[in-house]
Formats: sequence, C-alpha cells, structure tokens
Amino acid sequence: MVTHNWGNSFGDLLAAVLSDALQECSFTLPAQLLQEDCTFLQDLLAKMGCLDVTYWVCAFAVNQHISICHSNPYDRDPFTNELHPVCHCGSTNIVDPDGRSAASEINKFDDMMCLLAKTGGCRQVIAVDKSLDLFSGVLLGIWTFAKRLQMEQSLKLSSKAVLQERARTLENLDVRNMRASSDKDKELILGKIKDINDFNAKLQVLIFDPKAGLVATWHAMDSLQQIGKVCELLLLLSQEGMDLQTVQASFQQLHMNLDPDAIQDAFMIVDTNCDDKIDLTEFLSLIDKLVDQVIPESIFEYMGLLRHQILSNVVMKVTTILTMFLFVFVSLNAFHVNVGQKATTAGSSMIRAALAGLALLGLRNDNSPEYMEKQYNIAREQLYRITGVSRSQLEARRRGAAGGGLGLGIGMSFAKGRARRGGGGGGMFGKDEEEEDVDGGDM
Repeated sequence: MVTHNWGNSFGDLLAAVLSDALQECSFTLPAQLLQEDCTFLQDLLAKMGCLDVTYWVCAFAVNQHISICHSNPYDRDPFTNELHPVCHCGSTNIVDPDGRSAASEINKFDDMMCLLAKTGGCRQVIAVDKSLDLFSGVLLGIWTFAKRLQMEQSLKLSSKAVLQERARTLENLDVRNMRASSDKDKELILGKIKDINDFNAKLQVLIFDPKAGLVATWHAMDSLQQIGKVCELLLLLSQEGMDLQTVQASFQQLHMNLDPDAIQDAFMIVDTNCDDKIDLTEFLSLIDKLVDQVIPESIFEYMGLLRHQILSNVVMKVTTILTMFLFVFVSLNAFHVNVGQKATTAGSSMIRAALAGLALLGLRNDNSPEYMEKQYNIAREQLYRITGVSRSQLEARRRGAAGGGLGLGIGMSFAKGRARRGGGGGGMFGKDEEEEDVDGGDM
C-alpha cells in the first residue's frame, strides 16, 4: 500500500514505488532513469524479478470521482481565473455529510488497513514529497494509524539532503495544523484522537526515536543498502561483468558523484579486451584510475585551480610559515639583552618577546621608511615601559656612552641586530655601569 501526498508530482510518486521495488532508500536514481532510459529500468526490474509485484495506490484503486462528481470545490483556472467546469458524466454522486456512507469508497481507510494488518503480507510504502507536505496533510493520520497497527513501513525520500534540510519542520509537527481537501475530513480525523497533545508527543517518538523511529530506520536502511550494493557489484563482476551503464548507475547508487564522462574515459582505458564489459580485475583498475586521476581532478576543478597553481600555493605558504618560525628563533637568540644582575626571569622573557616582535615587523608587506619609523618608535616606547627606564634616562646614558667612544644604546643595538656588552670605561652594559644601575635604581 502506497501512502502519498496528493500535491506530489506523479513522476515522483512512480519513482518512489520503483525505488521500493529496487530496494533503494531514495528515489533520485529511479526518477532520473524514468526520464533518460526506461528500457534499462525495465530490464533492471526484470532481472530483480520485480515486474509482477503489486502496489496498491489509492489514486487507481479507490473510486473518488463518484464522491466529487457534479461539483467544484471553488477551484479556478490559474490562467483564466475562471471556475473549472463541473463533470457532465452520468455517474450518481454520493452524498456523505458525516463521512460514514456505506457506498462511499473514500471513508474506509481504517477498515481496509485493519484488514491488511490482520491478513499480513502487506507493507506501507511512504512516498514523501520534496517539501515533506505528507507529514502535514491528512495522510499523517493514515501513516500514524498504520504505525499503530505495527505494519511494516518503508520511507522513500527524494534524497538524504531533503531530510537534513527539513528536519526542523518535522520537529514542529502538530496534528491540529494538518491540511485536508475539506474541513470535514480534518474534523473526522481529529475526532478520532482523544488527546491531541499526547498524540503529538507520540508522533515525535515515531519519527525521531533513535532506535525504532522512521528517520533512524531510513538511515539504517541507507547504510545497509550501500553494503548490499557493494556485494551485488562484486557478484555481478565475478559472474558476467559490467557494462558502462551499469557501472555509472552503481556509482550513483553508492552516492559517488563523479563526472559520467570521466567514468566513461576510465572505463574505455581499462577495458583492454574491448568487449564493452569489465571483469573484477578491470574494475579494480578502474577504481585505481578514479582514485589516482579522476577524483583529484574533480577536486582541482572544484577549487578552480590547476595542479601547478595548488602546488605553488602550498610551497609558498609552507615557506612563509617556516621563515616566520626561523626568524622568531633567530631573534630570540640574537637579541639577548642582559639588563643587570637584579633582572628577573620574567622581565628577561618580556624583553626578548618584545624584541622578537620588533624583528617580525620586517615580515610585513608595508616597508616604507615612514611606516618603519612609526613602528620603531612605538616598539621603543613599549620597550622603555617594560624595562622601567624613562626616555630621558636612556637618552642620557646613550650620550654618556657616546662620549666614552662606544655609543651603544638600545636603539643602536637593535639597529645592528645584536646587543653588545661594553667593557670598562663607561660602556652601557659594563660591570661598573651595572653597579651604578643597582645603586641608582635606573635599571
């Protein structure tokens, strides 16, 4: 028995039925084959022995016309905006104001499903449209009723992406918001529900239960289908081989979205005996070809780059990172400043970090003299603040050191890239100077 939304397209409904026959979880591939190659689809169904399987579809099995003939539910033509003309056939219109007429065929779903559940051997195929409107329509009640009767159910979706994109829609389901072709049908279904809030809670369990819910079952079937498809491929390869069309269809069923032209080119290369079929050995060669060439080229095409461009970018980025690390390492060793015997380890580390940061400024793209002068002055101010030395004190020492003949201030030591230790006679970092620093409290 097929449950579907009346607003769904007939092509998707037929594709959902075919996907159940082919044991597919989604009906994307059957829908594609319906448009491109019905003959191949028919041969595939014949090989699987599914051509004689019967599916019950209400659109064909239930005479709904006699309940709506000679009437028009105020539907207008979308182009002319005129009311659709009523049917002029000779059928006797059945009037069913309370939904309990014995002659009507559209009010007996409950009885029919109870009968099918008792006799056994019947499954419910749920053909879900792309907008998931089935779960918000009157068929929601039919599906939940079948679930309550413990009928075997099979969910058919357009694709996994549809389920992921519309999952929030299912989380907010409320049977009171369902849509029906008439208010009478909606009232009839809601009248059979004793506690609507409890029904909505159980509905969420039926859909999202991690073990037995409809979504979890669909995901499990999707995984099992892929495993079964791999086994089917191996069996087919070992017995009679595979032609190009079967290979492409199998890759689509395994969700391998590869370029069909690329698969065809690889197929022609590995088909060494030119019999338009590949055996197991040739199939393994085909896989090697796809992994070594087709898949990387697909990645390059997606990135919009050629191979040598990607290689150049990778080499440049790796070189830049290594250069930065090397520069920092050299800077931490080259700009070693001894600020006195009373200096703490933390203070020394801060100075080294500051000097390393100054060195990294040379890696910036903007190396204009004005920019470098500005950054140097900012860094020097920060260095004065870290070491606790005022600018006037440092300038006075620099002039004193220049008078002594060495002229080694912190600014010049940074300019030369190496802090130099002075000897006796007034050097900035000489022994006598260090003692004056301790006594004077300057450094």
